[in-house]
Order: sequence, then structure tokens, then C-alpha cells
Amino acid sequence: MDSNYLSDAETKKLEQFNEDKVMKEAVRKCLLAYIYSQGTLRDGEPAYNPLQNFLLHPISKVRQEPNVDFDALGKELFVMGEAVVAIETAFQELSRFQKSNRSNKPKGNIAL
Repeated sequence: MDSNYLSDAETKKLEQFNEDKVMKEAVRKCLLAYIYSQGTLRDGEPAYNPLQNFLLHPISKVRQEPNVDFDALGKELFVMGEAVVAIETAFQELSRFQKSNRSNKPKGNIAL
């Protein structure tokens, strides 16, 4: 992916972000926690309603609506899954911003 849309300052911040592995994983977890953990069971906590889960919730509508369009439901689930893939892919793309990957642009006239 082309990163010409980023300023030098933004590129530098992304490089710093990637250097901090703990910060990077914390941000990733915050973005994905709702998707991965909603409606799941945890030791020592009361049971959640599993139908509130990110992907199970649309399916729970089937019980509430007598005339369900299963094609539309499948498309909705597919789009939700693709959204998760997009977030994961974005984090993989962020990994490209490393100090060693930055091109050393010559400053001024290199012939002088």
C-alpha cells in the first residue's frame, strides 16, 4: 500500500508506534476486544448472553422475525467478518513503518 498520503511527521509517529510492541498490542486489543470477547464466558464472571456476540446477534434476529431473508443475513455476516479482516490487515500494514524502511532522501543538491 502506498503511504504518500502521510506526512514525514506522521510516518515518524508510526515508526515510534511500531517500536513500542506493548502499545501496539494494547491498541490492537482495544480495537478488537468488543468483536472477539462480546458474549463470551469468563471465569469468575456472570454468564453473558451469547446472542449479544458480534456475529451471533444478527442470527438471533431470525427468532424474532418470521420472514427472514437468509441471503441478506448471510451478506450481513460476511460483511461483519470482512470488517474484522480489514482491521487485522490494517495492523499488518502498520508494521511496514519501521525506521529501517524509511528512504533516506538526499537533502538539497547531491551534486554539490
